[in-house]
Amino acid sequence: MILNSHEYVDAYRKYRYEKVDVPLVNDSMTETVQDIMKKGGKSYLKTLPVQPAKVYKITTNETSKKLVNDILKGTVPSKPAGSFDWMYLKPSSVEYQALASPFATRWPFAYQVTPQEVPEDVRLAKRTMYRKARSFGDTSINLNSVPKMKLKFIGVFDPQKLDISKDPLTELPMETYFPAKAQWVMDKNERPVNPVRDVKPTNDPFDFLTKPPSMLTTLDAAFKLRGDKAISAIRVNVKGVEAMNATSEKKLQAVAQEIEDKTGLITDVTLGSSPQLALTYLPGLKNESALGWVQQPWIKLGSSMAIFQEAKVGMSGVIASVIAVALVYVFSSNIILLYARKKEFAILLSLGWRPRQLSKLLFLEATLLGTFVALISWTILGSFWLTTDHPIALSRILLIGLAGLLIYWGGTLVPMTLIRRIQPFESMRSGEVSKGRRLVCSQSIFGMSLNQLVTYWQRTLLSIVAIALPTSLFIFFLFVTFRLKGVLYATWLGEYVALEVGTMHYVAMAVALLIAILTTMEIMWQNVNERKPQLAVLKVTGWRDGWSRLLVLTEGMLTGLFAGMIGLLIALAMIGYVYNQFPINELLFLSVMLLIPVVTGVLGALLPAQRAVRITPNAAIGSVAVNTQVTERRFKLALGSIGIVLVVGVSSLFLFASNEDLSQAPKQTQATTPNVQTTGAKLADMKQNESKKTASLSQTEIDKKIKKLMKKGMVQTTPGGKRVSNQFFYVNPLIETPKELNLKEKSGYRFVTIPVILDNPSEDEGAYSVYRPSTYVITALDGTEFLPVDYVNHNEKAWKNSYQHFSPHKSRVDLVYQVPVDQKVFVLYASDEAFPKPTTVKIELEGS
Repeated sequence: MILNSHEYVDAYRKYRYEKVDVPLVNDSMTETVQDIMKKGGKSYLKTLPVQPAKVYKITTNETSKKLVNDILKGTVPSKPAGSFDWMYLKPSSVEYQALASPFATRWPFAYQVTPQEVPEDVRLAKRTMYRKARSFGDTSINLNSVPKMKLKFIGVFDPQKLDISKDPLTELPMETYFPAKAQWVMDKNERPVNPVRDVKPTNDPFDFLTKPPSMLTTLDAAFKLRGDKAISAIRVNVKGVEAMNATSEKKLQAVAQEIEDKTGLITDVTLGSSPQLALTYLPGLKNESALGWVQQPWIKLGSSMAIFQEAKVGMSGVIASVIAVALVYVFSSNIILLYARKKEFAILLSLGWRPRQLSKLLFLEATLLGTFVALISWTILGSFWLTTDHPIALSRILLIGLAGLLIYWGGTLVPMTLIRRIQPFESMRSGEVSKGRRLVCSQSIFGMSLNQLVTYWQRTLLSIVAIALPTSLFIFFLFVTFRLKGVLYATWLGEYVALEVGTMHYVAMAVALLIAILTTMEIMWQNVNERKPQLAVLKVTGWRDGWSRLLVLTEGMLTGLFAGMIGLLIALAMIGYVYNQFPINELLFLSVMLLIPVVTGVLGALLPAQRAVRITPNAAIGSVAVNTQVTERRFKLALGSIGIVLVVGVSSLFLFASNEDLSQAPKQTQATTPNVQTTGAKLADMKQNESKKTASLSQTEIDKKIKKLMKKGMVQTTPGGKRVSNQFFYVNPLIETPKELNLKEKSGYRFVTIPVILDNPSEDEGAYSVYRPSTYVITALDGTEFLPVDYVNHNEKAWKNSYQHFSPHKSRVDLVYQVPVDQKVFVLYASDEAFPKPTTVKIELEGS
C-alpha cells in the first residue's frame, strides 16, 4: 500500500489516564486482573488513591502525520503474527432526486439526497443514513465473506503534486484523491447562511460527504480483494492533447470511439469539463434535524469546451465591433475626402472623364492603401510565425492580412456611388452645398452647435455610431470589473459560467475609441473647412478666438453626449440580458461613465477647434480653394498613416484574441437562459417509527436510554437473537452462574452469566488476533458500568493469555457480572481486533 500524505477529516479523540498503584499477584498480570475483578473491578479501582489525571487529545492530522513519518522512516510498528485488518464496507454512492429550486435564477438545478433505511436483518447501529449500507457478504453481513488484509506500507503519495488542471473551467472529477466540495448556503427553512460555510468530510462511511480513499494498492491486490469487479473506471490520457481547442476535441472523440468499438466500454471525454453549481437538500434522518441546502460544483462533461467555442465567438464579437468602427472610420474618411475633392472631380468630368472612371479611381486608391496595410500585417505576423515555432496557421495569416484590404474596399463603396452625382459646375463652388437647419434659436454657442450637428446629420450620425459602439462595451466591461470584481458571468449552456474580463477586452475598446476619436476629428475638420466663410464673418463681427474654439468643442461634446446616451442604453440592455435584472444600484456609477464618450468627442474636436481659431477673414474670402487643397492633402496623409497603424493593431488584436479558426469550430447550440429546470417536492424529515406508544413517561425515558447505549455498536443484537450465527462474535442466551466459581455474594446484588462466542474457522492454524472478553463492560440505564468479576474459559486452545484468540478454534467464554438486583436492563459493549464491527447486546433480566 501507499498512503495519502494528506488527512482531510478534522476530528479528534480525548483520552484520560489515571495512575493507581496495585501490587502484582504472583507476578502475573492475568492473576492481578482477575483479583481486581473479584474485588469489584472498576468500582474497586475507584476506591484506590490515584495520581493527578492526564488528558491527551489526539487529532486525525496528528495521527496521519505520525503514520506518514513512520512509513517514510520504515518504523511502522509490526502487528502480531496472524493479525489482520478487516475490509467489510463497499463503496456506496448517494442517491439523488430532482427538486424544484428555491432560487431558480441562481441555481436552475436542485436535488435532494434520498435517505436510506437499514433493513431489519442488517445489524448496524445507524438505522438511517445518506448512503446505502453496502458490505461484503449477504444482507446479514456474513463475516465469513469479509476480506481480511495484511497491510504492507511501502510509501506515501502527495495528491497535491498530481499534474492536473487547476483551471476551474477545465476541472475534472478527482474524488479519488480529494474530498468532494460543498458549501452550506441555506438552512432547511431556506434562510441564507451568512457567511457561507464549507462542509467537511467525516470518518462516517455512510455520511453525505466522505473522505477520499486514503490508500492505493496494486491491480493484483485489488483483484484478490474484489474479485473480477476490481476495476470500475479507467482514466486514459491521450498523447498530443495539450490545449483546449477544436482539434484536441476531434482527436479525443476519435480515440473514444475506437475504445468503444474495440472494448464495448462506455467512454467519457473530459476535455473542457467544468463545474456547474447545483443545490442539494439534505433531509433530516431519524432523530436528526435537516441540515438544509448545500451548494456543490457538479461536473458537466464537455461544457467548458462548448463554452470555450462560444467565448471565442463572444471575443470575436468584440473584435467585430472594433472592425465595424474601423469601417465607419474608413467610410467617413472617404466621404469627407470626396467632399474635399469635389472641385478636382468636377474638373475631370468637364474634361471628359466618365463617372465610372472616377469610381475606378477611388477603388484603385483604396486597393493600393489596403494592399499596403496587408503587406505591413503580413510582415508583422510573418516575423511572429518564424520566431514562435509556427503557432499560427498560414491560412489564418493570409486572411488576417486581407482584412485590412477588405476594410478599405468596404469603406469606399458608398463614395464610389456618390461620385456619380457630382456635376461639372461643382468646380465653381466651394464646400458642400446644403441647406442649413435650425432646431433651436442660434442665440448661443450651444444652439449654434446643435443646429450645426442637425445640418450635417449624416456626418453626425457617423460620429455617434463610431463612439457609441465601443462606449457600450466599455461601460459593460467597467461594470463587470468594478461591480463583479472582474468576473463576467454569463448564462451559457443553461448554467452560470465565469470568464475573466482581461486586458484584451480593454485593449480592443481602447483601439475602438481611438478610431472613434479620429472619425470625429476628420468629420469635424471637414465641417470647419466648409464653414470658413461663416467663421470668418463671426470673427469680423467681434468673435474672439476662444469663442470659436468653444463652438467646435461644444459640437464635439454634444456628439459624445448623444453617443454616450445611446451607448449607455445598449450597455443596460446587455446587462439586463446577461443577468436578467436592471442594475438599479449601479445606475449612478454607469451614468458617470458618460464622461468617456463626452471626453472622446471633445478629444476628436481639439484639432478642428484649433483649425477654426486660425481662420482669418481674408483667407476665408480670398483663397479658399488653395488653402483647402493644401490642408486636405496634409490631412489625408496624416489620417491615412494613422489608419494604417490602427488596421495593423486591429489585425494583431484579432490574431491574439482567437486561437482557432472559427470555421473549424464544432457547431454549438444557441446559448440561452435555461428554460428547463428541476422540479419535485421536498422530502420531509424522517421520524422515528415507534411500534408502541406507552402512556408511561418513565418507559419512554427507558427506551431512549437503551437506544443511546445500543448506538455504540455497529452490530446490535440480543442474546440468542436473530441470525447471530452469521457473526464471528455473538452472545448466547444467559445461563446459570457456575457454582464451581465459589463467588462471594453481596447484599443487594446478583450474578449474571453471559456466554460470548468467537468463531473464525477460515483462518490458518496458529494465527491469532487480539481478543479480550474479560474487559467487556455492561452498562446500566443510569450509566453505571460493570466489569466481569470472573469468567470460565471453555476452550483453552482457542483463547489464551486473556487476550489471544487462535484460529481455527471456537472460543466460548462465560462472563460473570455482579449487578444490582433492582436493575433489569443492561447493554453489553464488545469491541476487539478479532472481529470487524463493535457490537452491542441488549441484556434483559427477569425477576429481582
